[in-house]
Amino acid sequence: MAQLALNKGKAAMVRTEVVKISGSILSQRIQQFSLTLIGRLMNPSVQRMNSLVANMPKIWKLEDKVTGLT
Repeated sequence: MAQLALNKGKAAMVRTEVVKISGSILSQRIQQFSLTLIGRLMNPSVQRMNSLVANMPKIWKLEDKVTGLT
């Protein structure tokens, strides 16, 4: 696992521990979450997350298959 350490305004990755996951569990999770999209609005004062969640399924033509969370 890694942790961010701030040094004079700059972030540096610091290794804190190693987490081992078995191959079969990893394969299951990759398949389970293969269509998961995680994103971030870059201009949240103008862009509204609720609008994004409401409109992206229509744009992608996946209205019946998408779940959004704000």
